[in-house]
Amino acid sequence: MLYCYDERLPLESFKREIQLAVEKNIAVFYNEETGFVDSLGKRIDIKGKRIMPRTFVSTINQINEVILSNGGLLVLSHEDDEKILNWPKYYRPKRKAFIFKGKDLTNEEIVNNIRKIFGDRIFIKTKEKNFNGIIPTSLLEDKECNFYKALLCSLDTDFIVSGVVDLVKDEYGIKEYRCIVMDNEVANISRFTENVLHTIDQEVLDKAKELVSNLKGIMPTCYVVDLFQYEVDGRKEIDVVEFNPFHSSGVYLYNSAIEKGEDLLHKDMNKVSYEYSDKILECVLNGQMINERSPLYKVHDTFANKLLGICVCGVDGGGLFTDVKITEDNYAAHNPILSFGKSSKITGEFDLGFEILSDADLKSFSEESMEAPNIISTSQDIIIGTSCYQNAHSGNLVSITGDGGNAWGFYGPAYKKLAPSWKLYEYWRDNPDGLTDIELIEHYIKEYFYHRLEKLNTKELLYEFKERFGKEIILLCHELPSESDIMSKEHFCHRRVDADFIELTTGIVIPEISIDENGDIKYHKQPDYKPMLKKLMK
Repeated sequence: MLYCYDERLPLESFKREIQLAVEKNIAVFYNEETGFVDSLGKRIDIKGKRIMPRTFVSTINQINEVILSNGGLLVLSHEDDEKILNWPKYYRPKRKAFIFKGKDLTNEEIVNNIRKIFGDRIFIKTKEKNFNGIIPTSLLEDKECNFYKALLCSLDTDFIVSGVVDLVKDEYGIKEYRCIVMDNEVANISRFTENVLHTIDQEVLDKAKELVSNLKGIMPTCYVVDLFQYEVDGRKEIDVVEFNPFHSSGVYLYNSAIEKGEDLLHKDMNKVSYEYSDKILECVLNGQMINERSPLYKVHDTFANKLLGICVCGVDGGGLFTDVKITEDNYAAHNPILSFGKSSKITGEFDLGFEILSDADLKSFSEESMEAPNIISTSQDIIIGTSCYQNAHSGNLVSITGDGGNAWGFYGPAYKKLAPSWKLYEYWRDNPDGLTDIELIEHYIKEYFYHRLEKLNTKELLYEFKERFGKEIILLCHELPSESDIMSKEHFCHRRVDADFIELTTGIVIPEISIDENGDIKYHKQPDYKPMLKKLMK
């Protein structure tokens, strides 16, 4: 079996796991430009080989299709993944849990039954795991509250609803456990920590083994199940929190997605998994477990993101407000935090550095001035320029080339989502139709726009860059810059198309620069691709 690592993952978080897979010669890497490659970047044939993807919940279907189209064999089928995501249909925990669509949670009769079963408070989470929390059942009944409004924007979203229980705690915190199941066996088990050494109670391990044995033939052969302990009617229970797909689950101190543990009770607490063995000297005997799972408000087009937008500004989508903290009080409120009916300055923890304008203010802008409004002035210093590998010798450098710049000796951070497709690159390189430079550039920009830019939210892109790479980023590719505004194939590069697209959509100007070892910057005059982009953006 080969482990296939989707290069869209934050690979730094999987660094040790990948090292282990490479050592065992079971690692494959995938991105849509290069296809399937080994650790040295050499293309490999996966035909007839069993593949276990490591990717996101949102991308598993896409990568599975690519594996199958290349002749690979899936360890876990689409049906297997769906079973795990819809686990309450196949396993009934001791505490009741049900799956509902968003539209069901706006149905008065269904909500009345939820209240009868669970009472005044419920635990609710999305099946895709972007939102979870304990909320008053009344939020499903109050049609004016922000939470209900978010449900109306998520009528086809799947939610898992269960009862609220009294969690059992010890000196480490909540007694919660992650079990990695491989080949219908408990491969390893850990509490939710990355640095606190601990043992596992025999009764917990026995419960995990019993559960996995009973689910053989019902659940897939590989999955992740989280257990916890709670108290009800004076007795303690060990029960299932949730099941998670193997392909997208993270690991804790004694967990491994590759190796089975020999000491599942952790009698020798220092024998942590390979994934954490390089941090053993940082581990402690006393500390608190990781017990909180915050909603993923920053993930675009999810219930959590919609809820954030409605709580903050009253509209679906929270792309501009990912640093704003919202609570249950905001869920229950009937109005957003911000009012757009009058001019106001966001202050305090909501200070994002821009003004909210009244209708009269907006009308005072000319059509020309509204063409590229700079509404996120705090993002001006996220990207300070574009450059090429030959001209960038210091600074916060990030490659946007398909191979991450490795062919040009660059091994720093990379953001490959902006790279052109291999098909487009080959057409550009070979120019099979004998186009002139201008025709070829127009063709490239058109194809690149529809492949990469048409649905790109540049504000969210900038925040993603800030979160992943920090500020004062310099985007890199390999072509040398032009020294004039004349367009030519020789000096054309998609980094300048990206820069002009960002300027058109945010007003932020990103120059072409050179930067030496001392940080001294030189600016290069470049062709303007914005007119070509404007034609496509209409």
